[in-house]
Amino acid sequence: MKKLLTILGIVLFSIPSHGKDKCLQCEKDSLRTLLKMAANDEQKLNLLKQLLDVKLIYGFNDDDTLKKELKQYVALGALKKIKNIEAYKIWDEAYDADRKRDFKTSLEKYKKAIDLFDQEKEKIPCLIAHMRNVFTNLYQQDEKLKFYTQKVKDYQVNGPAENLAAAYHGLANYYNFNAEYGLAISYYLRAGDLFKHISQGIYLNELTNAAQFYLTWGNSEKGNVYAKEAIRLRKLTEDSPWLVRVYYYLGDEEFNQHHYDKAIAYYDSSFKLIKNLGDRTGIIIKIHKAIALVKKGEPEKAIHLIKESDHEVDSLKISISNAAGSFEVDYAYYCYHQSKRNIGSAEKSLLLAYKKSMEAKANTLQLKYLNELAKFYAEQRQFEKAYSYNSNFIAQTKSLDSANSQLKISPYEIERNDLQQLDSINVLKQRQAVQAATIKQDNIMLWISLAALLIISVSLSFVYRQYRTNKKTLESLRKTQQQLVLAEKMASLGELTAGIAHEIQNPLNFINNFSEVNKELLTEMDEEIQKGNFEGVKLLAKDVISNQEKINHHGKRADAIVKSMLQHSRKSTGQKELIDVNEMCEEYLRLAYHGLRAKDKSFNAKFETNLDPTAGKVNIIAQDVGRVILNLINNAFYAVNEKKNSNSVSNYEPEVTIGTKKINSDVVITVRDNGTGIKQEVIDKIFQPFFTTKPTGLGTGLGLSLSYDIVKAHGGEIKVESIVGEGTTFTIKLPS
Repeated sequence: MKKLLTILGIVLFSIPSHGKDKCLQCEKDSLRTLLKMAANDEQKLNLLKQLLDVKLIYGFNDDDTLKKELKQYVALGALKKIKNIEAYKIWDEAYDADRKRDFKTSLEKYKKAIDLFDQEKEKIPCLIAHMRNVFTNLYQQDEKLKFYTQKVKDYQVNGPAENLAAAYHGLANYYNFNAEYGLAISYYLRAGDLFKHISQGIYLNELTNAAQFYLTWGNSEKGNVYAKEAIRLRKLTEDSPWLVRVYYYLGDEEFNQHHYDKAIAYYDSSFKLIKNLGDRTGIIIKIHKAIALVKKGEPEKAIHLIKESDHEVDSLKISISNAAGSFEVDYAYYCYHQSKRNIGSAEKSLLLAYKKSMEAKANTLQLKYLNELAKFYAEQRQFEKAYSYNSNFIAQTKSLDSANSQLKISPYEIERNDLQQLDSINVLKQRQAVQAATIKQDNIMLWISLAALLIISVSLSFVYRQYRTNKKTLESLRKTQQQLVLAEKMASLGELTAGIAHEIQNPLNFINNFSEVNKELLTEMDEEIQKGNFEGVKLLAKDVISNQEKINHHGKRADAIVKSMLQHSRKSTGQKELIDVNEMCEEYLRLAYHGLRAKDKSFNAKFETNLDPTAGKVNIIAQDVGRVILNLINNAFYAVNEKKNSNSVSNYEPEVTIGTKKINSDVVITVRDNGTGIKQEVIDKIFQPFFTTKPTGLGTGLGLSLSYDIVKAHGGEIKVESIVGEGTTFTIKLPS
């Protein structure tokens, strides 16, 4: 019997991780079969431990079975006094409290259990990820952020990778609740990159999450990329239950494009695949299908689904928003009553939905309902209420960092692209070094060959061939140098992207909202014209004209920002033009700051301008000088951030100042920071190509070298003054 158990155990656990993922239930059943055959307590303990470890890594939805096996393991483990049994005992107690909905107790117990597991570096990703549900049920979103932020720091240092991936997933859940979709997607993708080598099913789930929230964020193009990849991989693995969320996502995509028949078909396909994912997923799909039926014009088919979902949500005591998704029963009632023109009931349902979203601290739903309330009251001509809710919507949207990217691309993807670009630059630098060494060696050979030519005339042909080889190598080196310069310029353009997006978001929000209001006002104007009420028409016309002026104003602002970005990205023609130096300095200072904030949310610094109003315009190549100023500002922000993170100075306030001054016929631009400062031996080399003070991978060593060349080409000069520990000042003098 012992021999049989040993053979079965070896066969079972020689399956690779992806094989396990493909038939997880088969593995659990095999372990339970072996458990029934176990000859003694030691074998039972070993098999129970393996069963529980599988659940800790891949999930523990089978409540009753888990409870039985966990209690059995705790009892046997206590009897045999095995190592770390206390962690399983506290997990058992936390799980009991969780099932009784005593979330306060379960939260405390889960934390203790995780701490004990961490001491032994156990792989417990599903236990860590489960904590997000407990925090959500307690409406403790801020505590959720603190918990997962700390766990990320711990697991980045100590591992294991499975736990780090789960901590990333927990942070993604927090940012999703707060409608910060860029960060939510970033952490889902970080988790996915780690889960890819651990569990194919969980990895595909993270891809689906990224697709879902790209759609919610408004970038359906990116969402479809991840959704199609998830569908392709899931069909290859025949993992049909995981397709539930993909079809659900595709249904939402069609719904947002008003293709309600296609949306309903996807919702039905998703619902048919539900097996072990729990009742909550099915409830969400029914609610979405009901809303689609209402929008399609079939409210009578929808009402029974809404009532059925309402009963299920009430019986299960489900919050409007939790880790499973959003249970928008009241919003579904609102859509139904609005379609039936039951205005009072519709208003009551929508206000109730908004109230519940506030109680659950679900920013995503709050934004949706604020926008819907503004539209609803505008339709009822209650403009004061409409304006109030619209103002709240704009204010809350503006306050969220998720609005920082007009391009709607997650920071993690930008970071990955930047790293790939830096890798390319490093490869080019390595090639240059190899080529330089090759040239040196080849030149030595050339001289030897020339010397030999005096002795043996036959070697002339070899010398000629070697000369041609060296010429080609030099041409290749020049091309490599051009590629490095282009890479530095593209890096400069990338740093502007996030800042430009932040600036352009506000005018776009105003344009969208005033356009919707104008559409409603024009509809009412048409009704007043048909009634012959021209006094009312005049009043409505004034409102339309006023709104149109605001649209025009914000449109010009967005246009100016886009033109500024296009001008920066355009290839330099070498043509000089008169540019207002104060406007250029002020614009790049603001864009550089917001660009860095988009990459690092913890970054913060005070920035000021000291601009001479008499500085006027300078005759320069705008794209080239703009890159110089942007590079100096970014270096200044980097220096103050390094000083702040070093914790070497108490009560330190980072500060960057840019100033201009007209001196005779020259214009002087200064970029000053109170950062770490530069040593004298470094200052002597700072303008040399490929010399950088930044850590490996963070600097190309070309920024200041190119800046020096650009300023010299304009007939100006650039200088640097620095005191170690106090700060640095760069001075650019340009002829006006």
